[in-house]
Amino acid sequence: ATRAVRNGHVIDIFAASLDQVGLLEMQSLFNKTGGLVVMADAFDSPMFTESFQQLFERAPENEQRLKRMAFNAGLQVHTSKEIKINGCIGQCDSLNKKALNVSENMVGAGGTCAWRICGLDIDSTLAFYFEIINQQATAPAGFIQFQTHYVNSIGQEVLRVTTCARKYADPNLGLQGLANGFDQEASAVLMARLAALRAKSQSRGDVMRWLDRALVRLSNKFATYIKGDPHSWNMSQLFILYPRFMFHLRRSPILEIFNCSPDETCFIRHTLCKQNTPNAITMIQPTLISYQMGKEPDHVLLSSKSILPNCVLVLDTFFQVVVWTGKHIAEWRNNGYQNKPEYAHLKSVLEGPSEYIENSKLRFPYPRLVEADEGTSQARFLTAVVDPHNTHNSNEYGSVSGEAVIMTDDVNLDVFMDHLKKLSVQS
Repeated sequence: ATRAVRNGHVIDIFAASLDQVGLLEMQSLFNKTGGLVVMADAFDSPMFTESFQQLFERAPENEQRLKRMAFNAGLQVHTSKEIKINGCIGQCDSLNKKALNVSENMVGAGGTCAWRICGLDIDSTLAFYFEIINQQATAPAGFIQFQTHYVNSIGQEVLRVTTCARKYADPNLGLQGLANGFDQEASAVLMARLAALRAKSQSRGDVMRWLDRALVRLSNKFATYIKGDPHSWNMSQLFILYPRFMFHLRRSPILEIFNCSPDETCFIRHTLCKQNTPNAITMIQPTLISYQMGKEPDHVLLSSKSILPNCVLVLDTFFQVVVWTGKHIAEWRNNGYQNKPEYAHLKSVLEGPSEYIENSKLRFPYPRLVEADEGTSQARFLTAVVDPHNTHNSNEYGSVSGEAVIMTDDVNLDVFMDHLKKLSVQS
């Protein structure tokens, strides 16, 4: 990997096998050189063939029809004197360039202000971590400048300079000044990348405890409560989604290695550290869309409460798009009612997910499409992901409520939040 970086080579890996191919052992090759990785079950699967074709697509909006990639790139970061660089998590390698703005506390590829990136594409995303060494900074804002140079697919050398300015929180506002600038989604993705990095050298239990402590500290500082009274706990809307992201991150294949091979886990974590924030959030907390007769498609809670027999659900985990059909809709479909003019509303529900599926095919890697009816073996792709609000431990079999019963011993989001409240008010 070091020799490939030095020579500016990009190493892509396209693997198709039901067995291990050694992706975990080869991860430094594509992680340091900016390579692409696709892991599928077979060479003739759409995930493999479509992803391979996308690799050679050109950008239609560009007059010169450039391929969507760049080579032999480098990136250097300049900051205000009160800001220091901890490091970078992503597909790059350190150039070990020392400067006054380099922190001794390293994160990922740290100890430098410059990185080598052998290959870039439209999905390439790097996460940079900084610290402020002077909390009483007199400057009204901090400045960070990214200087990126690369060679495009027709041999042109390009230099892109991006300068960001961020105002410091007003100390007169206390913690509220920090809260106003909190980005819940970006913070969740940055924590997920840190957790994935820690998971390479620490046990899963240690990573989970680190995440829990960080969440409790956040809640302790920014939630309002009466000490010792969990019922008085209240979190601002600026933070309310963050605990939910952490709950689903704990259950996601990013950290949950059960039922995943080492190669699969390596592939998932590699993709997380490459994708942008919206795509990474989909990996952390998958998207669930409900299609019902007489209603517009609607984003619903990722919970067993959303699994109903009279709807069609689309679950997007980024790597998979699952189309789940409730038992009532499946029965009507199997009887051919959608082909009758008087049941046009049923036909529209069954065809509703098609637009979302087509849009998801534009991403890289190409997602796997799974179609499942309620009660079939493929339905596990949905039931294994949703928040288990109703389990075999909390409800009797044959419940008339219509809500799905999930066979699991995992705690649900309500129990998770109750524990968070108790720990927060005790601090």
